[in-house]
Parts: sequence; structure tokens; C-alpha cells
Amino acid sequence: MDISGITEAIVAALGVSGIVLGWASRMRTIRQQQAEEEKMTNCKKAQMQSMRSDMDYIKNGVDDIRLKQVYVGIEVGKFIV
Repeated sequence: MDISGITEAIVAALGVSGIVLGWASRMRTIRQQQAEEEKMTNCKKAQMQSMRSDMDYIKNGVDDIRLKQVYVGIEVGKFIV
């Protein structure tokens, strides 16, 4: 085998290895992006749950205030009549 045959074999091997490394790198990037999106989705779910909890707390507080107003109104009505 002469020098040109060896050179052609090396060039072919480098071409194939470049394709394989590029493909492997792209697959790694895709996995990282999916993991990041999943993490963001979990974070958004946690934020939504927190917001729901806060809204429920506020609703309960408003309901308590309304009940107190009704109760006070009944008590005031007893004294007025």
C-alpha cells in the first residue's frame, strides 16, 4: 500500500468519525434541552400550585370577612329593633 492509499483511508475514517461525533453531540444537546424544558415545566407547576394556594387563602379570608359582616349586621339589627 502506498502513501496515497493510506491517506485516503485516513481521510475516510476522519469523515465518518466527524459524522458520528456530530450526531452524538446533537443527541446530547437534545437530551439537555428536554431536561431543561422538564425542569421549567416542573417549576411552572410549582408556581401555579403556589398561586392557587394563595388564591384559596384570600378567598377564605374574604368569606370570613363577609360572614363577620353578616353576623355584625344581625347583631346590630337585634339592637335596633
